[in-house]
Order: sequence, then C-alpha cells, then structure tokens
Amino acid sequence: MNNSKISFKIGDSVRVKPDVLDPDTEAFSLEGWQGRILDIRPQEDGPTIIDIEWDSITLREMPASSIEASEEEGLDWTQMGLYPDDVEVTTARDTEQDVKHAQKELRDLADLNLPLMVEW
Repeated sequence: MNNSKISFKIGDSVRVKPDVLDPDTEAFSLEGWQGRILDIRPQEDGPTIIDIEWDSITLREMPASSIEASEEEGLDWTQMGLYPDDVEVTTARDTEQDVKHAQKELRDLADLNLPLMVEW
C-alpha cells in the first residue's frame, strides 16, 4: 500500500471490513467491529498500521474467549493494529466516555482490576 494515500486521521471512527481476521490468532473474524483511530504508524518496510481502540458496543460484544486469549498472550484486548485496507470510515456509535465505562465494566467482570489503559 502506498502510505501517501492514507485518508484516515486520528479520532476517526472506523469499521472492520468483511473477511478480516484477528491478525494475532487468525481464529475469528473481526468483520463489523468498530472503534476510533488512536494512532497511524507509517512503516519504513511495509504498510501503515492503524491503531484502533474498540468502541463500547464492540467491547461488550467481544467473545470472552478473545479477551481471555489476549490476556494469556499479554495483549491489550481494548485495541488492535490493522492495515488501512482492513477498515472503512463510519459514524461513531458511542462516546469516548462510553468506551471508558465499558472497559472498566469488562475488567471488573473478568476480575482483572487493571487500571484503564487509555485516559481522556
């Protein structure tokens, strides 16, 4: 992908396109997952990576097995890096405050009691 054609910006709401699998496990589809762009990282030797923080609706619909697998691997289940071709701009379905609350609820339910990784 040509990094000069990236039309996303930090804060944009994006939705994962069909046929996109979890890049860490390739065990399940991310189709329809939504979130906000946290960072856009051009790579010298490959395509740009877009860091996405999942919205509250995606977090609450996320399979428990996905959260458990991420925890076991030391990965952050609240966000993910994907390629620009994997996502499309969409309308936000919630607020950043909703995301913060969902993250806390899920951590409490999982009895993780970890501090929030994202502060607004």
